[in-house]
Amino acid sequence: MKKIKLLFTCFLFTAIGVLSSQENKETNILVKNLSFNTEFSDFGGTVFRDSILFFASSKNTNRFVKRKWKPNMQPFLDLYSVNFKSDKQNIRVKLNKTINTRNHESSVSFNSDYTVMYFTRNGEKKDYVNSKTDKELIKLKLYKADLINNEWSNVKELPINNELYSYGHPSINSR
Repeated sequence: MKKIKLLFTCFLFTAIGVLSSQENKETNILVKNLSFNTEFSDFGGTVFRDSILFFASSKNTNRFVKRKWKPNMQPFLDLYSVNFKSDKQNIRVKLNKTINTRNHESSVSFNSDYTVMYFTRNGEKKDYVNSKTDKELIKLKLYKADLINNEWSNVKELPINNELYSYGHPSINSR
């Protein structure tokens, strides 16, 4: 059985390392909006099985719930997928309610055989007060879900989480 190492990292911008290693080379980069992008926060894309992109978005697809996050007045983040190799690549699919809760969910990573998804979700309670600002903070936590019969289920909080710290943005290395 392969030993799977979990590397939990937080990075600001991956391309910085790539661009800085090519200091003396001219680099052209084309940036364009994809058909499924919205005017809201869409970020954290991770490719699944070479054709599906999982990402976080604050686009609210629920007509009845208008709950917004106070710092940016956008809806809470949820996880979506889109088949970018399909003719219908503008069709975003919101993950099921087992994954998407009333809290923020974002930043996914998969094990090497794509049967386990790791993701970030904010905690349930305000359990920490910043001593400099007296503001209550909610910690980020890491979760895992299993792919069973093409549905993500069996969501569990990872034991690495600790109420004193935020853990987020999982990354997997399965060497």
